[in-house]
Formats: sequence, structure tokens, C-alpha cells
Amino acid sequence: MAKRRITQETFDAVVRENIEEFDMEESEALKEAIEQFESQGVDLSNIVKAVPKVSSEENTEDQTHEVLQALESLKSAVASSASVLDDLRVFTQQCSLGFAQRYLAAQKDAYPTILACCQRATEEKEALSVALAAFSALTDGQPDLLDVEGREFLIGALTAHQTDAALTCLCIRVVRHCCLKHENNRQDLVKAGILPLLTASITRHIEHPEIVREACVALRVMTFDDDVRVPFGHAHEHAKMIVLEQNGLKVIVEAAKAHPANTSVLSELCATLSRLAVRNEFCQDIVDLGGLKFMITLLADGLDCQELVKQVLSALKAIAGNDDVKDATVNAGGAELIVMAMNRHMANAQVCEQGCAALCVLALRKPNNCKAIMECGGALAALQAMKTHPAEVNVQKQSCMLLRNMVARTRDFSQSILEMGAEALISQALTAHRDCGDVGRAALRDLGCQCHQIDSLLRQITSFDILYDVCDFQEAYRLIYRTYLKDGFFSLWRGNSATMVRVIPYAAIQFCAHEQYKGILGQYYGFQGKALPPVPRLLAGSLAGTTAAMITYPLDMVRARMAVTPKEMYSNILHVFVRISREEGLKTLYRGFTPTILGVVPYAGLSFFTYETLKKLHAEHTGRSQPYSYERLAFGACAGLIGQSASYPLDVVRRRMQTAGVTGHTYGTISGTMREIVAEEGVIRGLYKGLSMNWVKGPIAVGISFMTFDLTQILLRKFQQLGYNAR
Repeated sequence: MAKRRITQETFDAVVRENIEEFDMEESEALKEAIEQFESQGVDLSNIVKAVPKVSSEENTEDQTHEVLQALESLKSAVASSASVLDDLRVFTQQCSLGFAQRYLAAQKDAYPTILACCQRATEEKEALSVALAAFSALTDGQPDLLDVEGREFLIGALTAHQTDAALTCLCIRVVRHCCLKHENNRQDLVKAGILPLLTASITRHIEHPEIVREACVALRVMTFDDDVRVPFGHAHEHAKMIVLEQNGLKVIVEAAKAHPANTSVLSELCATLSRLAVRNEFCQDIVDLGGLKFMITLLADGLDCQELVKQVLSALKAIAGNDDVKDATVNAGGAELIVMAMNRHMANAQVCEQGCAALCVLALRKPNNCKAIMECGGALAALQAMKTHPAEVNVQKQSCMLLRNMVARTRDFSQSILEMGAEALISQALTAHRDCGDVGRAALRDLGCQCHQIDSLLRQITSFDILYDVCDFQEAYRLIYRTYLKDGFFSLWRGNSATMVRVIPYAAIQFCAHEQYKGILGQYYGFQGKALPPVPRLLAGSLAGTTAAMITYPLDMVRARMAVTPKEMYSNILHVFVRISREEGLKTLYRGFTPTILGVVPYAGLSFFTYETLKKLHAEHTGRSQPYSYERLAFGACAGLIGQSASYPLDVVRRRMQTAGVTGHTYGTISGTMREIVAEEGVIRGLYKGLSMNWVKGPIAVGISFMTFDLTQILLRKFQQLGYNAR
């Protein structure tokens, strides 16, 4: 729950009351006020924790904070057109003390005054420099202050003073402050042409480390998606614009080569490269420009610099998304250097996290790379990181992912890794960190261990069998019981709402379409109002399932993505649609569509065929035209059992292709996906994984669906007849 906030006036009044009413010393009164509000759960981050000072000797009763005194003096100077340099310096100094001072100044309309000073000093270098410093200090942590007038001033100042290193650096710093955690400012500045100005400043002032560093940070901020007030940003688009339109990769690599000994600049350059490697070809471009060779050399020469090592590891992880770059990195000795960096800085959780993440990407789908990582001690370093940082969830997750990737395609290293104590460490991570559930169980599974700690049977059954494997019905019962004890009865339905978003329209369209197709085919074959023959009966069901799948497939794709990605990745269903469309293309929403249709044809066809056939046989045998409810339920269960068994392998293929974008696989075609599954896991374990549990779940779900539809249809017909009779 968000903490309550108070105004500066309220805080100052309490301090003054402590001094006047309780006769406290100033320091004691201040301390008492702070403790009082903090005990009440008040957030004091925006409060200047100081006793107001007397503003002038003439008026001893007028007490205010020093930052406001500086602001009032500045406003008076601006109004009288006097020199404002000294007042600006004092104001800048006060704003530099902390966020509370800047916030208080902004509440008292400091922004218009500072912007007026900047605009007035456009032609005076010294005055503009001092004004820009004040502008930068005021906007640090307050990007909302920037308006259209301020944006136009920044673009104009950067354009007019491109050759002046000091002014350029100050302008870029203001841009960075105004764009951090503010998506609208980023988009508006990009539209105004800030990107070419930033890259040009690096090229023009490549010998000035401070400008290079500031410009790189500003470029990187343009690729952030850190504004919680907007559902999605343009981070991906901005990264592409920097690379494609501004030749950003070359600019940054050349800047790195110009400062081989400046670790601060190199850290920022590597961090920016990692944000720009958003496409496969961009990763390869970095290698072609000499970026990989430079980073490997940099890592070897700068092993002792913790911050530099962390950023280089992050950049290596980013560019290794390209399979060719993976091989080039390992061949260049990258794996050995990463392990050396982890061992050198084992006490630093961030270095361990980035090291494990980089090795994890290098090992993905690359058995030869896994061998190289194993030989240089990568698995041992990951396990040591887990021991050293048991409370760091990201270290635990990345280590589990690395161990899983190392044995996913070859079991040669499983025994060796287990002998290092992997099972116990992964189990501890599962117990301590709920977020480690998916990757931890995947690692245990691929290492050949039993996956004992599973939070929810429902999630296990519906998580597309990528990470889980329900062994038998006895284990399923144990999982239900554990989930009930741990999280309560309703936890068994966790995630059900996301499933309903897709199931409700799918079922509605499918049953409605089936009735329509039955009527059309009955009229065509001359069986209007009667039970259809077997072939049209099968065809009507297949057409109904195909129609529903075609219309609702994007919803199924979204549901699949949300089930296998961290909750932080997508905020809601709309966010999934927009992000997938922008970053992977609209066609991604229909990835796996062909196996879905091929699976739906036999599934829906056989389900409706079986259900209608059993109803027809029942009517002929009993003489009753309408079965009882429990009989409908049984017929539907049989229909679901037959339909699901026939289409299950194609359903597995569909799930794998839907989630390929987040699991790191390269499933492209139905036959290729099926061959890869069989090669890695076998026919039964791969193509029929989880079928036994679906034999329990599927018939119940389908039986209830058919029974509910029939009873609802009968009820609606009765209501319709009552309506006609009432007339």
C-alpha cells in the first residue's frame, strides 16, 4: 500500500510547534517531527528535513528554507533584469542537496523562472552554462516539469551550440533527466529530432569522455520502458531508429575504441550496446564492427573493475541472442573469461547474475558450447554463486536456467552437475523463492530429478508441458493436496480468468457454428431436421472447430505467452497484443496456427461426431428422443476422450511453436518441430507428455460443455414457446 504524504508546510508547522510549545532545541524538534511522521507511515522523501531560516535581518519572523530563499532572490533578479549568475549558482547548489529541495522549489514555480533565465542567456556562453546547470539540477528526478517551451529550447540550444563541448554536455544532461521514467517526453523529443543530435555529439566530441558518457546514457534512456503510467512504450522502436537511422552501433563502437582506458565511459558504452541489440542482425553487426573482439579484450584487461565487468557481461549476453555470435564468443575465449570474472567477483551478486545469464544464452541450443562451459568450470561457478547468494532471486534463477540449458540437449553432464550438489541447491531455491518455480523445476527435470515442489496442479497441467511433467495420478493427487494445504482451496483455480478470456468466445462460436453447419449440410444432403449421416456429421464438427479456432487463435497465442513469461513482462492482455505485434510482427499472433487447424479438424470433428452418434444410438435403443443430463455428460466425456487422444500430438506441437519466442527454441515448421521433440524426448514422452492427466481433465470439461449447451438450448426453446403462448 502506498504511504501517505504531507506538505512541507505541515511538517514545518510541527517542527515550529515542537520549538515554541514544548521548548525543544531545533535539532531535537526536527528529530521528534521526523520520528512522529515516520511512525505514522508517512513518506518524507519529498520533505526538506531542516528548520526554516530567517530570510532577512529586517524581518526575523519571516522564516523559510534556503532553497526558497534562493528562488525568491532569483525571481527578483529576473523581474528587475539584473544579473542572475550568483543567484543561479546558489539555487543550483541548493537543488543539488537532494530531491526534497528540488521538489519544494518546483512546487513554488521554479521551472518557469529557470527556463526564462535559460532563454534570456541564449547568446551568452557563461550565463547559459550557469542557467543550464540550474535547469539540470531542478529536473533531476522531476521529468514532468518539461513542457513544450522547454523542449523547443533544448533542441534549439543543442543545435545552436553543437561545437561547444561544455554547453552540449549540459544540454544532454537535461535531456537525460527529462526522459528518465517519462515516456511522453521521450517520444516528443525523438519526434523533435533529438536522436541525430545525440549521436552527432558523440562523433563531434569523441575526444571528450564526459560528453560521450552523457550522450550514451541519454541514448540508452531513450530505449527504456520504465514509465509505469503508460501501458507500453516505444523502447523497441527507438532502439531500431538509433541503429538504422543514426548508425548508432558504429558510433558507439568507435567511441569505445577512442577511450580504451576510461572504465567509466566504457561501462556506459557497453550498457548502451546491450540496449540496442534488439534484433538478430544488430547482434551480428556489432561483431562485424569489431565490437565482440573489443569486448573480449576489454573483459580480459579489466577483470578487476567490477562495474565494467558487469556491463561487459550484460552486453555479451545481449549480442549472444544471435546463434552465430554464440559460437564466435565461445571460440574467442568468452566462456573462460566470463567464468574468471564470476570467480573474481563472486561476492558481487550483480556480476554473478550477469555472468550466469551470459553463459545461459551461450549454452542455449549449443551442445558444443555447453561442453566448453563445462570444461572451464561454468557449472561449478554457477553453483558457487547459488551458495554465495541464496537470498538473491535473480542469481538463483539465472543459475537454474544455465544448468537447465547445459543438459537440455545432452545428458552427458547431468551426473557431474548433480555430484556438485546441484539438486540440493535448486531445491533450496525453489523453497526460498517462488519466482524460481518454473526454471528450478525445469532444471531438476532435465537433470533427471523428481520435481517435488510444485505450487499448483492447475498451472502444471495447463503450462504447456514445457517445464513440467506429471508422472501419474498418484502424484497428481499429492500435488492437489499440497496446493490446497499451502495456498488454500481457491488456489487450484489460479489463472482461470486468463483461460476464460479465450474459452468463452471459442465455445460460443464453436457451438453456434456447429448448429449453422448442421442446418446447411442437412439441407444440402436432404436431412433437414434429422440426424446427419456419419460423414456430414464429422464434417460439421470439423468446420465448427475450424471456424472457432480461426477467430480466437490470437487469444490462445496471448494466453500461451502469459503462461510461460514472468508477470513483469506483460501488464495485461492488450499489452501482450501490442508488444508482440510491434516487436515480432503481426504474423507472430498466428504462429502455430497450421498445427492448430490440423489438430482441431480431428478433435472437433471426432468430438461432435461421437457425441451426436451416441445420442442417435441412445434414441434408437431406448426410444427416448432426449437423454437424461447424466447421459449427456457421459456422451460428452467419451467425445472428449476420443477427440483429445486423436489430436494430442498436434496440440503439443502447437504449444511449442506458440512459446518458441520466449523459450529460446527455433521451431519453424510442423514437421521440424515434431522431429525435434521426438529427437530430444522420444515419441511417447515428447508427443504424448501429459496425456494421462488430460484424459482426466478433457472428458470432464468436454462432457460439461456438451451437457450445458444442450440443456441451455432446451431451456431457451421453452422460454421461446412460453413467449409465443403468451401472445
